[in-house]
Amino acid sequence: MVKGILNHDNCIAMIQEKNKPEPRLWKLVGGTAEDGESVITTAAREVKEEIGITLYPLSENNIVYEAELKGKHGVHDFILVEGRYLAGEIKLGDEVERVAFFTPAQIREMIKRKQVIKSHADALRAYL
Repeated sequence: MVKGILNHDNCIAMIQEKNKPEPRLWKLVGGTAEDGESVITTAAREVKEEIGITLYPLSENNIVYEAELKGKHGVHDFILVEGRYLAGEIKLGDEVERVAFFTPAQIREMIKRKQVIKSHADALRAYL
């Protein structure tokens, strides 16, 4: 799983997905790499597809967190790629119900209140 941290004006974009059971927890933008796709390309594509924003060109230097997660479907990598806003206006993708930008202090409070998916909260704690 590749998650893009869109950091704009010191705020981070987070989404809530459609068709998820209540309560709808907040998560970072991202998804799974397509066949042969790099982590960097995946992060940029997912941000564009899910919230309509184009990022400044990314490189391996933009990878800010990596972890192996064990879940019901086996082990997978969880990678955060930090990107900066280049162009576009917010346009929600098919799977996204809501997007909002939060300050680090707001995110810490959301994590404390368990309003963020656990694996995303763990990554955000390390990032912030």
